[in-house]
Amino acid sequence: MFRYLSQRIVVLLIAFFGITIIAFSLIRLAPGDPITLLLGERSVSEELRKEMTANLGFDKPLITQYFLFIYQGLQGDLGTSVITKRPVVDEFFQRLPATLELGIIALLFAITVGMPFGICAAVKRNSFFDYFTSFTSLAGYSMPIFWWGLVLIIIFSVHIHILPVSGRMNLMYDIEPITGFMLIDVWLRGEGMPAFIDVLKHLILPGIVMGTLPLAVITRMTRSSMLEILKEDYIRTAHAKGLTNMRVIGIHALRNALIPVITVIGLAFGSIITGAILTETIFSWPGIGRWLVLSVTQRDYPVIQGGIVIIASMIIMINILVDTTYAIVNPKMRKQT
Repeated sequence: MFRYLSQRIVVLLIAFFGITIIAFSLIRLAPGDPITLLLGERSVSEELRKEMTANLGFDKPLITQYFLFIYQGLQGDLGTSVITKRPVVDEFFQRLPATLELGIIALLFAITVGMPFGICAAVKRNSFFDYFTSFTSLAGYSMPIFWWGLVLIIIFSVHIHILPVSGRMNLMYDIEPITGFMLIDVWLRGEGMPAFIDVLKHLILPGIVMGTLPLAVITRMTRSSMLEILKEDYIRTAHAKGLTNMRVIGIHALRNALIPVITVIGLAFGSIITGAILTETIFSWPGIGRWLVLSVTQRDYPVIQGGIVIIASMIIMINILVDTTYAIVNPKMRKQT
């Protein structure tokens, strides 16, 4: 098992350094630069431009800037925002709770809906429900996030007027964040049930939009895994012993079918983070995704580089955790390692 995990860690570390190169390079290939954005289009002296370029470190060769970025990053310093003059790490973790709260809601939605649908589709194979589940999961996987978000806004916010269109809570509630998770902070501040319901309403639409893609993947993986397990001899033996369908499916089949599903759920974290970029922009959600989009438009190099590196590190840690869980749950993997 140690050998298996060490091999996985080496591969993920190589991928991490590849991501740092991509994050550093691609933003510099885009037209425009932060100096022009900061100084504006008005005419300024060349001396002032050179001085600001030197202060920001953009006068050094690109290879020097990259290795300086890596060296400082390993020490926990990912630079300072060109626009706000604040450390990138502080800005990231200030917005992280908003994205995590939305991501947790989206993942819970995907799991609680996707797994039961996948199980029922496998049990009722080739039925109308099975075909319906396969069609809807394929549609959910193929659906553009920005289009799906706008459709839900038009239906539930514009026409029906039952769900808010943007933000984390109503402006009538002035709550100073404690943990950054509004569902928790409203109770810690003693705002009560009305504020909690308001925060929950703001989470519903972006949570559904962000959770649609992992929902489709979890549904299809659960169905596929359950179909394989239901063909096994020990399942037929359990039926022959007179066990109820609920016991056979819930205990014998589902427990073994969960092994690949656990992997998919862990990897769904990556799709949720990438989905946050569009989802948070559509719903004006003050999280990491919207922060990165604004940074791209402002050519804020340190924010873009640092944000991508931190997100990549989080995804790598999730992958290591998933691989560890998979090796623990799967007896065959333990024997191989």
